[in-house]
Amino acid sequence: MFLAKIYDEKTTPEGEPYQFQIFFEGLDQETPEKTYRRINKLYKGEKDPKTGKYKDCALKRLLNYKDEDLEKVKDIIFDAPKRSITRHILLTK
Repeated sequence: MFLAKIYDEKTTPEGEPYQFQIFFEGLDQETPEKTYRRINKLYKGEKDPKTGKYKDCALKRLLNYKDEDLEKVKDIIFDAPKRSITRHILLTK
């Protein structure tokens, strides 16, 4: 979530509304599904139907991921259960 927020702040043109917020139509908040889809798009991008590649997004811009970095993503996910972000310790079983 934080990456999507940072990406939004870095890429939104001055004077334009940030995407990382809840939008209203009159007094009604948008649906949770609509919010989720927009934030998810900020984070992981949208797949271009013509090229099959993902457009600019937080993962690409902030972490320098490329479509061909699938092995890197797999390695991070593989190691993630061993580490705690909130407790700053190495988890072992």
